[in-house]
Amino acid sequence: MHARYYPADFDVQARTVLIMLPGAMQQPRNFIDAGFVRAVKSRGAPLDLHLASFDIETIADVTSTMTLQQIDITLIQPAIRAGYARIWLGGISMGALMALAYTDYRPGQVQALCLVSPYPGNRLLLREIATAGGLDEWRAKNDPDLDAEQRMWRRLQTRVGLDNIHLGYGSDDRFFDGLQQLALALPNAAVDVIAGGHDWPTWEKLWCNFLDGTSVMELT
Repeated sequence: MHARYYPADFDVQARTVLIMLPGAMQQPRNFIDAGFVRAVKSRGAPLDLHLASFDIETIADVTSTMTLQQIDITLIQPAIRAGYARIWLGGISMGALMALAYTDYRPGQVQALCLVSPYPGNRLLLREIATAGGLDEWRAKNDPDLDAEQRMWRRLQTRVGLDNIHLGYGSDDRFFDGLQQLALALPNAAVDVIAGGHDWPTWEKLWCNFLDGTSVMELT
């Protein structure tokens, strides 16, 4: 696991960094082709962008605690040591799920989240939560090795440390029902729902909306 760096200014480190985690079978090239870097540059946003790349082993076991550990060791802790005043962690689809799960694995390490069409978890887990009577009645396992899906929902259940979140997704996303459930569980979240599916054209529009909004600028 490593990241490709796109600084706002090659001479001066920005105060804020945003680390974006890819979805399943995605790499930094996908973000670049979809215009993510170009959108930051064209707006002159004072934001250093780090695009994470997962190796084959990580992709094969993307929801494991070991993956969250690697995110911490190879992406988050180096950003902390670099002296950034604000660290945003974000992602697309499975990457967004892992970003939220990371805040359960290592609370207090990042200041804000940018979640683009996060994968809400498998149907069995969502059915388990619904059968329990909803998120507040659901009882997550007390297990240090919970996978990322259960960690995400456990973090949502606590409502702790979830004050600075931007969530965006398409109204025709194939995970729409789960995404609505997720949105309702987020306190004080900035939620952006646009026309579109679970695809790059929709994610590019959501990214531009995020950059054009106030959330990212307030934390720079």
